[in-house]
Amino acid sequence: MAQIVQIILIFLLFSGCSQHQRKVTAPHNASRDIKKQIAMANESHTSPPPPLILPPAYQSLDPLSDRTITLTGESAPLSKLLYLIGKSAGLNLVIDNGVPAKMQTTLALKNASLKEALDAVMDISGCYYEIKGSILYVKRMKTETFIVPYVHMQTSSSTELGGDILGSAQSDSSGSSSGGGSSGETSVLGKRSLKYNNPEEANDFYAQLEDNVQKILSKEGRYTLNRYSGVLTVHDSKRRVDEVASLVESVMERTSKQILIEAKILEVELNQNHQYGIQWQRVLNNLSNNGKLTLSSTLGPQGAVAGVIHYTSDNWNAILSVLHNAGNVETLSNPRIKVLNGQSALLSSGKMVPFWEKEVEYTAVSSGGSNTVAVPQITYNRRDILDGITLGVTPVIMPDGKVMLNIVPINSSIEKIVDYKDEDGNTVARAPIINMKEVGTTVFSNDNEIVVIGGLIDTTEKKNIESVPFVDKIPGIGALFRNEQKSFEKREMVILLKINVVGQ
Repeated sequence: MAQIVQIILIFLLFSGCSQHQRKVTAPHNASRDIKKQIAMANESHTSPPPPLILPPAYQSLDPLSDRTITLTGESAPLSKLLYLIGKSAGLNLVIDNGVPAKMQTTLALKNASLKEALDAVMDISGCYYEIKGSILYVKRMKTETFIVPYVHMQTSSSTELGGDILGSAQSDSSGSSSGGGSSGETSVLGKRSLKYNNPEEANDFYAQLEDNVQKILSKEGRYTLNRYSGVLTVHDSKRRVDEVASLVESVMERTSKQILIEAKILEVELNQNHQYGIQWQRVLNNLSNNGKLTLSSTLGPQGAVAGVIHYTSDNWNAILSVLHNAGNVETLSNPRIKVLNGQSALLSSGKMVPFWEKEVEYTAVSSGGSNTVAVPQITYNRRDILDGITLGVTPVIMPDGKVMLNIVPINSSIEKIVDYKDEDGNTVARAPIINMKEVGTTVFSNDNEIVVIGGLIDTTEKKNIESVPFVDKIPGIGALFRNEQKSFEKREMVILLKINVVGQ
């Protein structure tokens, strides 16, 4: 009996130990499961959830999209064709008063979609349609509003280069013949001038737009244009309104383009090896063999140049190297400006020197009895002369992307001032002698190219005075201690214009 009791106790002891071991390992497994769940939750938070796509509440159905029609008509009234198309689409029909309902139309359609059929009929009749609910509206007259913004300005420019090189020299001649004599006057003219005229009326944007719209509209059409806000409202047949829309789109596309012009105006003091000017052609030919620099065209006498060069760093450095080899280079101006397509830009650099022009008018005044005395009235008018450089540029972008440039550079410098005196030795006027360098040309350039203008050479006189201080001021003998030498200096003006079409 005692042995049986001992066996039972031993059994219970082992069973209790096994249960205690299971209680110890259970929390360990649970913690591992919790950590795994937390890691999975963190991974799920790192990636965004897929977007939520909701089905549309409703979908509008086009009554003309999925239906076809077979229709044949010869000289059929427009109203009948519209009725058949509307009936096939399951739509009610409303025709406006301006629609030519009796217009005869001939067409043959087979299994054409209702939209194609209706568009063809609208195109022939010059009308348009709208679908509102279950009603098909057909109209002829249409009102549309366009926004045409533009800067309120009116520009004009006029340039005349050259002049009468012979001063209109005149000579008198007389002759005789049997029965009488005659006398005449012969003028020897040597006028060579180049005129560029850009009148103000041609640059009035809204006036030009109104003139074009008036030519497009029919007798029934009308329009209103608010220049302050740039709002254009047009009422006419659909065909005419579409023509106005095409005009406005083309005008805005052309006028909204811009050209960036980076100008560099240089003056080269020519050295002894380049007294006839920079030898552009020879230098360019040598460089073009290496594929670095090519010239498209030349202008003027030998050595003068006007052309375009594709812009690269090598080409730019080659141009500067040519200029520095020719002499000392001085930068006169270095402007950078954006210009609207077709608009003129004027760049000026220098100083304005005022001069006064004397104008005398005589007025007859009675001095008693029948005698009159001429009383002078003197007025002075101010004239300003630019001692510096002016550059006028008008770019026009062509349909193929090229840029046509009208370039007019003028360099004016006051060489000296001359006093004009009357018989009594009184100074009656002072006038400057102006040294002019000017050129006018029209060239074509591609985007990212350099326009080169050179060959504008002039000669200036320089005086070099060497003297002994104080002693050279003594009257009579001062000239013995003073040495004056004259020298002549040649300078060539070079203009470089880098062209970039903005947004192209």
